[in-house]
Amino acid sequence: MKLFNTHSELRALKTICDGDQKYGGRLLALLSDDHFYYEPAKAAIHRIRVLVKSTGNMPSYSDLCADPTIDEDYRKLLVKSKESSIKSSSLMQGLLDTLNKYHKLRSLYFMSESMFNKLQKEKVDIESALEDVTNTVTQLRVKSDISQSIYHTGINNNSTSLVKNLLSKCKPNYVPTGFSAFDTRNGGIMYGSLFVIGGSTGGGKSTLALNLLKNMSLAGEDVAYVPLEMTSEESMARLISTLSQVPLIKIIKKQLTDNERKKIISSYKQYIDKLKKLECRYTIFSPEEDMTAEDILMILKPYGYRVIIIDYIGLLKGVDGDDSWQQLGKVARFCKIWAKNNNMVVVLLAQVSEEGKIRYARSIAEHCVTGDTLIDTDKGLIRIDSLYPDAKIMSTRNVDVKVKSDGGYLPISGVHYNGIRQVYKITLEDGHTIKCTANHRIRTLNIDGNIGWSSISKSLKEGNWVAVDTSKSSFSSRTSVYEVPAINIHHNAKPKNSARFSRILSIEKLGEEKVYDLTVPETHNYVANGIVVHNSNSAWVFVATEETRESGLLDIKQVKSRNQEMFPFQLSFDGATMTIKDVDSSEQTDTDDSDEPDYLKDVSEDNSE
Repeated sequence: MKLFNTHSELRALKTICDGDQKYGGRLLALLSDDHFYYEPAKAAIHRIRVLVKSTGNMPSYSDLCADPTIDEDYRKLLVKSKESSIKSSSLMQGLLDTLNKYHKLRSLYFMSESMFNKLQKEKVDIESALEDVTNTVTQLRVKSDISQSIYHTGINNNSTSLVKNLLSKCKPNYVPTGFSAFDTRNGGIMYGSLFVIGGSTGGGKSTLALNLLKNMSLAGEDVAYVPLEMTSEESMARLISTLSQVPLIKIIKKQLTDNERKKIISSYKQYIDKLKKLECRYTIFSPEEDMTAEDILMILKPYGYRVIIIDYIGLLKGVDGDDSWQQLGKVARFCKIWAKNNNMVVVLLAQVSEEGKIRYARSIAEHCVTGDTLIDTDKGLIRIDSLYPDAKIMSTRNVDVKVKSDGGYLPISGVHYNGIRQVYKITLEDGHTIKCTANHRIRTLNIDGNIGWSSISKSLKEGNWVAVDTSKSSFSSRTSVYEVPAINIHHNAKPKNSARFSRILSIEKLGEEKVYDLTVPETHNYVANGIVVHNSNSAWVFVATEETRESGLLDIKQVKSRNQEMFPFQLSFDGATMTIKDVDSSEQTDTDDSDEPDYLKDVSEDNSE
């Protein structure tokens, strides 16, 4: 039985080294060393990864064949190869399929060989043998090793490493932003997260991104900037303007004095020396053709970057059609999963219109309800928009209010104004109604008796059972009868408080309205119009607008965060030199409305009798 294909392995090497970067980068990212079994090819792919990681450059095939660190006999065999690099996505996919099949075949062969040897022994641990077989077969059926994502506590316990990591004294798993106004309270951006910077046109998104990467590189991290609108030269002009404090316009127009030229060269060399000492790099990757987020991340993966910024999401390939908002939702989810699986940070830049919409990206805003939604709080029933009057576009405010949730009335960490969105009206058979975005999750009861969460964009439809709170009569026109499904609700799935269930009578598409959301850190849900809904997800949004640019300040609003504190803050902005830095304490102004909102304005009190 043939366990490998020399032709395919050598063609993969030729494509990685000498082929189109788009195909070579994807192959290097998708293939592991285990996909190569031919000894010269195994030595070559290992050397390629070492060189890419250490130098940041892909070696040519001829350089590889002349590399003295590879065994001379292997190099002679590599030189004899007549394989050509692939030149189309279909051929690349065919090559991947072939290498994957041989990889699986080898895994099954060696598993069978190992199992045969175990069965020859006088005493056989059957359960252990079955588990080995199950793990091997399962891993071969999925794209990645799922054993790295499943942690058991108890039988087959393997969660101890998680606890040890949490209790260890090593530095936290985040990268500092270089802005003390944020880092002193949150430490930085958590690895494994998607981070979004949103702002109006000309509001400072790219400048904020550039300064973030500069700061992170000076903290010793490998970072990459992917401009989809600017050329590499334009991006570099902004970087050297920031480093040297020489106005960008003078660099672009080539109107520099001798002293300014010397200043640029000196600051540029100093930056290079600092990064070399830190053994890290700042990379600009400007694609020459349209690419998807997956293409970009695959190409950059072999270089081991800890932070990648894509500027900006609306210019990615495949997101400019009628279903652009759905495609961007897929992009955001892919980037979030990629960041988590690779323990790095992916930053997406997005445009925010003056009307409060994230252009081309309705799905990024995620879960929202309309401003007239009544929230059950410790101060009575309160309109959600009254918690944040005169809110600015895509912003967050901290409010001293407790909302009804599992476990009683709990504090919230923020009220979020997410702009203007398309909304839908959900009407229940008992009279409860709520207006929300298609992505807002609502607590439901499934036919199998489990309680979970669903949204209109997923599978929520007429006839589904929805959790409602019966303690307030204001929301329902018929409170005496609540139809309960004739199924057994799992005991550990029962919602607390007075939650019951009512079926959806209708779902109606309305127009666009201002929408809001809350974050309840402890339980991540709250009661809105008497219906149990999920709170904001974990996507973070920094929004830089033009409102304070004349004063040299940028208002930064953290719209969402699951694990860290949310608070608004300001940064100093110099548009001439593309520089963003901390604001001196003497310049810092209040970024949030300190006046207590009028909770009783346009608020319906509990008038149940």
